[in-house]
Amino acid sequence: MEQTEQEILQKHLINFLVKDVYNAILPDEIWSIRKGVLTHKGRPLTKDESKQLKEEATLFAEGKLWSLLKSELNHIARVKMYEKSVSEKDIVAGKLLIYLTECIDNRLSNLK
Repeated sequence: MEQTEQEILQKHLINFLVKDVYNAILPDEIWSIRKGVLTHKGRPLTKDESKQLKEEATLFAEGKLWSLLKSELNHIARVKMYEKSVSEKDIVAGKLLIYLTECIDNRLSNLK
């Protein structure tokens, strides 16, 4: 399928806007684990904060709610990609939903 000049320009404009203009989340705002220490907004969390976060992650990851939500999200993604897709964008949307679910799962696993 051949793209029109307008579609190509739109794609470049969207990439520019998302990458260079609308970069709302800064790297310092993301929490991370550095040398075994949890940090958020560049600040190391206290032992109590870390312990609470790990407990919450374990409860959520092993709970029924996350299991149900994950199943629902994966089902929605499969329907979007395989049953209701009419374009490549639908397939990409489904894959992004699966990717998001995997990202959340990985973050929860890293905290446990």
